[in-house]
Amino acid sequence: MNRKLFAGLAERCRAGDPEAMEQLLLQAHTPISHVAGKLLQNRSAADAITREVLAPMTAQLDVLEDLQDCERWIRRVTAARCLPVMRKLRREGSELDAPESVRIPRQVLDEVQTALAVQQMADLLPEQPRLCLLLYCCGGMEVEDVARLTGTTEAAVLDNLARAQDNINKQLRKFHKMGIRFAKVTSLPELLQTAMSRRADPEAAAVMVDGILGKSVPAPAPAVPAKKQPDTVRRLLMGAAAAGCLLAGTVILALISALRISPELSSIYLFTMP
Repeated sequence: MNRKLFAGLAERCRAGDPEAMEQLLLQAHTPISHVAGKLLQNRSAADAITREVLAPMTAQLDVLEDLQDCERWIRRVTAARCLPVMRKLRREGSELDAPESVRIPRQVLDEVQTALAVQQMADLLPEQPRLCLLLYCCGGMEVEDVARLTGTTEAAVLDNLARAQDNINKQLRKFHKMGIRFAKVTSLPELLQTAMSRRADPEAAAVMVDGILGKSVPAPAPAVPAKKQPDTVRRLLMGAAAAGCLLAGTVILALISALRISPELSSIYLFTMP
């Protein structure tokens, strides 16, 4: 996430800039919604927590000594708020969202595709390694904070982080042996934060922030019926579309051939952890 962007918006909020307030809430929706969704694994509960954290956020900026810490502070507050709710959902046997299976979109992955694949691998981890990894990498917490929130020791947290890292490394090696080439990576937290930033939902953010700020949402404009095209024009358009499909098919075949014969290899790096 962009620390400078959050810090700049927070500074303008403190100065009373209403536009900065709205922009900060819109930007904060992504990390809050992501951390809440991954921790709670229940979309309705995650939406409730997201609104609960967002609504008073700009009024609580005065607690920050260093505005450069704003974005990480938002993630820490969210994670801390989620833990009691998560335990309650588990006690009550509430239905949880099923994690996605690992999807590999192509043979050679860029950094974002690698990050999303690793996020899916993390989602499939056993509960305790998954929880510690999420709190440490996406919740912005130090090892001692994770231990305190989870009611365990720092040694147990470190052990769970090591187990999570080992599991993900094994998954990466398995896919690597199948011919999948991932982007070069050095940091598991960096990868998971990249995946978090790619989960932005501007429409959902706008609806929630408009509700918090009391802004009315404009009604959608009525659909304008399409004019009927003359038969001659229709035939010309159909011919052009057919030619376009043929060209697209040729391009796709060329791309697939290029992927199959690409000699580039990406190394699998061990992730740096505490």
